[in-house]
Amino acid sequence: MREQYSPGEHAEAEDKLGRQKEGRKQAEFYRQLLDGLYQEIISQVSRAGEKYIDSPFEGQTIDLDTTTHKLREFKYCSAEDMKKFIKERAKRLVQELGMTNISLNFNAETLAEMTPIQFHRHIEAQKASLIKS
Repeated sequence: MREQYSPGEHAEAEDKLGRQKEGRKQAEFYRQLLDGLYQEIISQVSRAGEKYIDSPFEGQTIDLDTTTHKLREFKYCSAEDMKKFIKERAKRLVQELGMTNISLNFNAETLAEMTPIQFHRHIEAQKASLIKS
């Protein structure tokens, strides 16, 4: 085993370590963003039958695991609502985590067409694809 490394090898190792740290930091940003999005949307869906007088689901029990209703059918779960929430949450997280060079690419229209269980599975799949902490 070699005991001495060239200056180039040291620089390469330091650069790689820096990229790994930045990748973990970005993964934490996206993980928090996805968790926040999921919590916000599911809380709105869960409240649909309880609190919204003008809701088409008023008084109904909604089973989030089996409903065939699309998210867009629930109050505050439209594509526009999701875009607004993502933008606000991302801005807050950028400040909290001191991030730079963040790229967001969400297709809110597609998300709004999902059922709650499809949305849950999609969020979990996205989180699983991130670098582990």
